[in-house]
Amino acid sequence: MTRLIRQESQYRQFNPGTKYGSAWTSSVGCPNWGTPHGWGLMQLDVLNSSCGELHRDGKYRPFAEALWNWKENLKVGYAFLTGEKKGMTKSEILAYEKDMKRWYKDNPTDSIVSYSNQLEGRVTFMHASSTNFSGVNWGILSQSFYSFMDAMWVKSYNGNSRGFYYQLVVPDDEELKPYWQLNRMNSKNHNYVEAVGNQNE
Repeated sequence: MTRLIRQESQYRQFNPGTKYGSAWTSSVGCPNWGTPHGWGLMQLDVLNSSCGELHRDGKYRPFAEALWNWKENLKVGYAFLTGEKKGMTKSEILAYEKDMKRWYKDNPTDSIVSYSNQLEGRVTFMHASSTNFSGVNWGILSQSFYSFMDAMWVKSYNGNSRGFYYQLVVPDDEELKPYWQLNRMNSKNHNYVEAVGNQNE
């Protein structure tokens, strides 16, 4: 969480300075804004109905309280991360589990080879179980490294353009074996997981 906040805002809820301007474009002392629509410490953007309010663009955006109160910004960001973003990640992981079981039912000795460990910034991720996603067994629970499931969750906070960080690809031809691939970059060729991993705790 601390790494993620550093990546999103460098712990800034407001822009520096107190010489407030009267122009619409004046940003001194105002809530920290980042492209495309993020606000505050957690750079709150498009949310869901339980975390934001419906705007005229048809999307749920942060309440004014989350823009002007740093505690509320953290509260909403945490709820979004541990609610919708964690939920969508677990749904994807469970879909992978179904696809793997389908393959192993007909091919019990033909193993789907997991991806090798990946260093993202200063954090290593591996094909392993995660304390954050109970009920999913991907083998050992590492004391030193994080799971690819965690990397999927981190990338989800910033959006899954170009797919989840770790993905089980299932060919259309059922005779062909599924395989794992990494989708490290987003549509802007930015590796968000690496950027978060480079931040201090």
